[in-house]
Amino acid sequence: MESLYKLRNANAHFRHLSVTHDVTKIERSEIQKKVEEAKQKESEEMGEFIWRVRDVPGSLKLLRYLLPFPSNHNLSFIHIFTTR
Repeated sequence: MESLYKLRNANAHFRHLSVTHDVTKIERSEIQKKVEEAKQKESEEMGEFIWRVRDVPGSLKLLRYLLPFPSNHNLSFIHIFTTR
């Protein structure tokens, strides 16, 4: 996993590879449960945070991230001023 950055400079044939951790069926079901839990928490809050599952399989954590703009924020009220 440490040398995956080398795929960016590889031939076009290898650039679109996706590499993930090797997980068992039990770990896969654990990941699915955590993702569902994150989706449930995200739908309950409906605010300025999103929930994501992070870390390696076997020690998964639910983390809450602050959104740059809240989902209920009306972007039409944001004015951008430029200097000339």
